[in-house]
Amino acid sequence: MKRVEVAVVGGGVIGLSVARELGRRGLTDVLVLEREPAVGQGSSARANGGVRAQFTTRPNVEFSLRSIEELERLERETGLLGFHQVGYLLLTGTGEGERALRAAFELQRGLGVGVEWLSPEEVLAKAPFLRPDGLRAGTFHPRDGFLDPHGVVRAYAEALRGLGIEVWTGAPVQGIERGTGGYRLSTPRGAVGAAWVVDAAGAWAAEVAAMVGVKVPVAPVRRNLAFVRDEPGPLTPMCVDLDTGVLARREVSGGWVLAYSDPADPPGWDTSLDPAFLPALAERVGNRFPHLEGRPIDPRQCWAGLYPETPDHHAVIGEAPG
Repeated sequence: MKRVEVAVVGGGVIGLSVARELGRRGLTDVLVLEREPAVGQGSSARANGGVRAQFTTRPNVEFSLRSIEELERLERETGLLGFHQVGYLLLTGTGEGERALRAAFELQRGLGVGVEWLSPEEVLAKAPFLRPDGLRAGTFHPRDGFLDPHGVVRAYAEALRGLGIEVWTGAPVQGIERGTGGYRLSTPRGAVGAAWVVDAAGAWAAEVAAMVGVKVPVAPVRRNLAFVRDEPGPLTPMCVDLDTGVLARREVSGGWVLAYSDPADPPGWDTSLDPAFLPALAERVGNRFPHLEGRPIDPRQCWAGLYPETPDHHAVIGEAPG
């Protein structure tokens, strides 16, 4: 049986970053266990790549500021992330939306986020393709943006190799037994003994935790994305229409990535494209993105992934009780 100090369950962006951080702090007796044939092939491979500090609660804002600092540093060191800090532009045309945006803006400014409050004219100056009708306000943070999740995975994987930290792929954890002085993890590649186990399984975190009788309030929720062809052009902010929930950004190679999330979507493991997604997107996209209204969307250029949702929309971090 292989023995390590720390076993990290999950070889996506989070699990790899945890292992890298342990190595940076001098603990390299670490093993990452990934169920897929390669790292970063779960939710990380299906992510939109958005990075923002514009959240509505203190924990998420502070966590995101630290994350942006880390990603900026990783981009400087490796050049692998394709981190385009074009900003997130959040906008609304309703009184309720403006009040919510103002409250979030005040919170973010109080926590050190360099977010800007924008008039309708200032919003349109940053994104002239938007429909101006009824627009009331927007917020913009220039350090927000998007990156290539595959590049993040590669950067962390290379860092682990440099630190001598091992990764087992094709090694789903089939069971965890708690014993004296640690844990025994069963995988198809053999058993692993570890003093500590880090559950970084994302949408699968509750299943992993349940193996040792721990309840973690994480549920898998499907998120859908679409790509619309267009001529190459300058990058734009990540535009979020708060009134419809539609997100749009220009892709580096041209075209637009579109997303829409229904907050009523039930939890589930299905990663096929939701058949209701494209009709719902088509119904809403014209509210602020007239240049994309009625544009044909090839279902073969749409995809879905799983988002690890928690009841309060906060990350679950810390030592499990017991």
